[in-house]
Amino acid sequence: MGILPLASNATLNENVKVVPLPRKLEVVLPGTECSVAGWGAMNVTGTDSAKKLMEVAVTVSSWQQCRRRWEEKFTEYMICGGTANDGACKGDSGGPLVCRGVAHGIVSFGSKPCSKRPDVYTKISMYMDWIQETLANN
Repeated sequence: MGILPLASNATLNENVKVVPLPRKLEVVLPGTECSVAGWGAMNVTGTDSAKKLMEVAVTVSSWQQCRRRWEEKFTEYMICGGTANDGACKGDSGGPLVCRGVAHGIVSFGSKPCSKRPDVYTKISMYMDWIQETLANN
């Protein structure tokens, strides 16, 4: 895992903005509506890739719901959410889960077919020490 540096500074404007990161160990409450964006598949079989960047609203599930659906694969380092036809799919991995204007998650994995179970996101707040240390050393 690493942080990808830009070759040059991005030019910020109305179309290019900075998305803030969460505070260390910050929690997104179940029921929070977030959005996920990506170029992944548009159908549950994962065969029809998007032709443009797409965004969909995703509701965060409780830790207990996620654990029940994913069993031991789901840990405290993860967030899950989404319902049938509303979530990430094949090709969306690495995309952002943004809640209340803050990047709280990174698309990690989901079910096959897509949307059979809630999608799973890496919980960024659990890695804030590593992110800050890595940025400070580069």
